[in-house]
Amino acid sequence: MNRPISSFREHFESLVDVAFKTLSTAEVLACELIGEDSQFVRLNAAKVRQAGQVQDASLRMRLFLRRDEGVRSLENTFSLTGDWKSDESRLMAVISEMQNEVQRVPVDPYAVLPTNRGQVSQIEEGKLLNSEEVCDRLLSDCVGLDLAGIYAAGAVIRGTANSLGQRQWFYAENFSLDYSLYTPAEKAVKSTFAGSRWNRSEYLQDLDQSKRLLSAMENKPIRLNRGNYRAYLAPAAVADLVGMFSWGCVSERSIRKGESPLRFLRTGERRLSSLFSLTEDFTLGVVPRFNGEGDIAPERVPLIEQGHLVGSLVHSRTASEYGISSNGATAGEGFRSPSMDPGNLKREDILKSLGTGVYLSNLHYLNWSDSFEGRVTGMTRYACLWVEDGEVVGPIETMRWDDSLYRFFGSELLAITDFRSVIAETSTYHHRQLGGMLMPGILLKEMNFTL
Repeated sequence: MNRPISSFREHFESLVDVAFKTLSTAEVLACELIGEDSQFVRLNAAKVRQAGQVQDASLRMRLFLRRDEGVRSLENTFSLTGDWKSDESRLMAVISEMQNEVQRVPVDPYAVLPTNRGQVSQIEEGKLLNSEEVCDRLLSDCVGLDLAGIYAAGAVIRGTANSLGQRQWFYAENFSLDYSLYTPAEKAVKSTFAGSRWNRSEYLQDLDQSKRLLSAMENKPIRLNRGNYRAYLAPAAVADLVGMFSWGCVSERSIRKGESPLRFLRTGERRLSSLFSLTEDFTLGVVPRFNGEGDIAPERVPLIEQGHLVGSLVHSRTASEYGISSNGATAGEGFRSPSMDPGNLKREDILKSLGTGVYLSNLHYLNWSDSFEGRVTGMTRYACLWVEDGEVVGPIETMRWDDSLYRFFGSELLAITDFRSVIAETSTYHHRQLGGMLMPGILLKEMNFTL
């Protein structure tokens, strides 16, 4: 595509209006637009290695056919070019193909037909760097640093419409700088600076924090024996752990099927720490409240309150299957915008409160080691430091850890920081992903390191 970002909405609505006119009385069509107008800059050794602009959009359509024996449905997605004649021609061909094929697919007993949920428009305008000055503004403060990373910025768009009259629109301008700083020995510190309004003073604070950690990484690495160690996990590391809740933990479907480790919370057999509360929080403004099917979530969906499971993420299909209410979750029933409540541990007291133990800035390669029991395994990564009597000694050699969510957020949780950081979603697989987390740091009585 190569057209003004403001015209995406007009193009989308014109296309779906044409599509809806082709339907029979037995057919219902739901459409979703995924689009972006993004600038990307790849950095290496604090120099620009690649820069470019990407304008892209795709149209996802789901056709429902209502018959006496039940509902059949079929889905198709294709890329848009921005040229009206080309996109209209492609649209008509795809719909015709879907109308023929949908008659041959099996009846879906849990299909949920679209409804008209009205008009929703969410506009999140930002204050981004001018595309022509990005390189200078990023690198002028990085003299003498070995910095590598990717800067992505611009507008992201989501829209839904269905043949029953619903229209929803989400437009947000934001940026992220996902970067690492390296020592001469190629030890790295990783950070992500992101938001919707560029602020140089906040950028410098982020760089200064990374440089302080980088200085500690130049000390001789320390080899730890396997075992349990007192630990502090910075917000980015906590975000890695909370991300595991999207792997079938807070999903109502997984809980009902007995596959979620949080089923023990539902039955009352276990509980987490009273310090721990977790919410799906759309007030952060990083994702639309509506999902791809047009279902609208509440602004806040409490999931865990003071260690008790009080809710779950429920997609409309799960709601149909179990006769319960949906709360606008996506089909995967995973997080889009989680927020963890802060505590009272002050930033300046972190090392003193840790005493002797491990300071973990990031975790890596997370996976279940025992999903039934909520055990997670992973590796230490980037600035993971050994601390003695509240003083940083040096980096630890890379270690594998294996521990349970019931310990991280339950029996071993000592304190939570009084500050939180926005951990932005930086994935660009297929397109710039929406989402982010608002996470504090946590202090643990012990954490199990295995190798």
